[in-house]
Amino acid sequence: MKNKKHLTREQRYEIEILLRIGKSQKEIAELLGKDKSVISRELKRNSHKRGYSARMAQEYADYYFAHPYSSWERGLNKYTNGLIL
Repeated sequence: MKNKKHLTREQRYEIEILLRIGKSQKEIAELLGKDKSVISRELKRNSHKRGYSARMAQEYADYYFAHPYSSWERGLNKYTNGLIL
């Protein structure tokens, strides 16, 4: 069974490079040891008009997985009325 954990920063940069040289999603998945659905989902979530950006994908992941009570990780909670979103 392939590893279905979260992608690392390095893996995201590898995906970006492999896409630029013309590798398919299936080939990228095999090279990274991930299931092809993981690569497909990553590209669907983080591809924009200019294509896939590993830097932006990692920023989104860092924000999403930040500790909910650490404002320095997630940003200011100035307008949440004391509630953590």
